[in-house]
Amino acid sequence: MSDLGHRPPQAKPNSHTSSKANVHSHLKKVQVKRRTAPRIWMALACALPLLIVLASCGKDSGTPTDPSLTLGAPAGGTRAISISPDNTAGDPYDIGAVTAPFSATNTIVQTFKVTNISTKVTSGIAVSLSGTGVAAYSIAPGDDGCTGRSLGTALKNNSCTVKVTFDPSASGTFLATLQITLAQPKGIYTVNLTGTGELFLTVTLRLGSGVSLPTLSGAQVALSDFSASVTNSAGSVKTKAFTDVGNGIFQAKFSPLAPDSYQVNITAPTGMSFTTTPSIPLAVTLTGDHASQSDFTVTAASVP
Repeated sequence: MSDLGHRPPQAKPNSHTSSKANVHSHLKKVQVKRRTAPRIWMALACALPLLIVLASCGKDSGTPTDPSLTLGAPAGGTRAISISPDNTAGDPYDIGAVTAPFSATNTIVQTFKVTNISTKVTSGIAVSLSGTGVAAYSIAPGDDGCTGRSLGTALKNNSCTVKVTFDPSASGTFLATLQITLAQPKGIYTVNLTGTGELFLTVTLRLGSGVSLPTLSGAQVALSDFSASVTNSAGSVKTKAFTDVGNGIFQAKFSPLAPDSYQVNITAPTGMSFTTTPSIPLAVTLTGDHASQSDFTVTAASVP
């Protein structure tokens, strides 16, 4: 019989040898993991600063850019400029009151100082006014010393001024916003403004020629013992005593008043009778662009 087709039986793997091989393979894998883990952590540690930098790119540097931001109440961050006066004493900043008659010569001019308070040069300054009552405000030619300027950090070159003119053409309250825009560092700064146009009514009183005032309860009556009152169309009454303004004239000034129809009256001390020219009560109408004055003369005075 030929031995060519005969294959000797194969030896079974030794369980002890196989177990050693498996253990050796497992240890190699553990060693690879131990070597790999530190490398991964090192890679992450190196990449972390870069990730932080990339995440912060494009974020605001802290300079205010919100158009509604006022210097009196910054929303956070470091301001590059200061404006004086600003809203810190009250928002809006009260620029004052102009009393009628309203004209181009009857105005209030407020100067605002813009100062660089940062450690870098500020450039590309632009100045503007806006708001519902902006028509009552203006910046005259030559009064804007800031637009186009760059402000340095040295004391002699770190500020500029803007003059805002308040010139109402009627009575009422006028709101506006002074806005300072910086190109570098980018930011918008605002100061809210309020101003008032006031109507007033002046009432004067004097003694007529040859007229004297009587005594009342043993005391001499004077024109300063009289009072004036104004009553509007809704029935609201304002009363003021007369004060001596010189030359025998006594005055009571009512301000502010809204445009309306008024009744002007004069009251003497209790127990005294008097007459005036013109007669009282006197009808007066106030319009939106001028004041009024009512002059009365006492033509007779007596104690019954």
